[in-house]
Amino acid sequence: MGTSYVCMLPTSKNYGRYALFKESGNIYTTPPVGETLSTNDIPNFLGKEAATTVEVWGDAKPSYKFITSIRDSEMVDNFKNELKTFYWDLNEYGNKLYFSRFDNENSQKIEKGTKWENYSEWYIEIKDTP
Repeated sequence: MGTSYVCMLPTSKNYGRYALFKESGNIYTTPPVGETLSTNDIPNFLGKEAATTVEVWGDAKPSYKFITSIRDSEMVDNFKNELKTFYWDLNEYGNKLYFSRFDNENSQKIEKGTKWENYSEWYIEIKDTP
C-alpha cells in the first residue's frame, strides 16, 4: 500500500483558502483564486501535522466554516507517516484536505484479512454576520 488517506475534503479557494489545525492552533493560508504555489514537480502541501480536526474557510463567505475530523489517531496509524494531516494548494482554483495513513515513498504490506473501521465527518458552521 502506498499513498492513502482515510478522509479527504476538496474545496474551492473561494470557500477554502484557510485551514486551522485545531490541535496546534496553526493556520495555513493558500494563495488566492487564480494563483498556486504547486508545480508539476512540487506539490504545495501545508501543515503535515498530527491533527484529527481541521477547520476550513475562505474569503467569499468567511462566516462559512467547514469542520472536518476523524475519530482518532489510530485511524491514521498514529501519524507515523511523513504527511500526517495536510492541506494541499492543489491548483489555481481548489485545495484539498487529507488525513493521510501511509507514506508516499515507502510501501507497506497489508496482510490478507486486515480490517479497519474508520469514522470521519464534516459539517458546515454558518455564523450570522452583522
